[in-house]
Amino acid sequence: MGTFVVKHSFWIFSGFIIVLILISVAASFAHFFVAKDYFFHVEAPCDETSENCFVRSCVDYCPPNVLESYKVYEMPAALYSQCSDNSCKNVCEVSGQCTEISCSPENEDSCTVRSET
Repeated sequence: MGTFVVKHSFWIFSGFIIVLILISVAASFAHFFVAKDYFFHVEAPCDETSENCFVRSCVDYCPPNVLESYKVYEMPAALYSQCSDNSCKNVCEVSGQCTEISCSPENEDSCTVRSET
């Protein structure tokens, strides 16, 4: 009688763990693939003469976009499919749903600071 209870408890516990794993996978799938309820940071070209831009040196390493001066947008992942290129500048400047992340020397960012003349 004792081994029957142990075997039964094992299957109940295993089933419970499997159900929890399936719920976790389903919730993650819904969050990342259906709702796309997260944000991307994208880099777009920046004109140093008219805007404050982030700056990096591409001497040792440069990302695939090869931008040395750029601005950064935070955009909803659901809009990413509408981008014409990796910068998503077309979507961010038209939709108004992107937030431009400002470059600030006070935050120890490498920036070009446009002088107001």
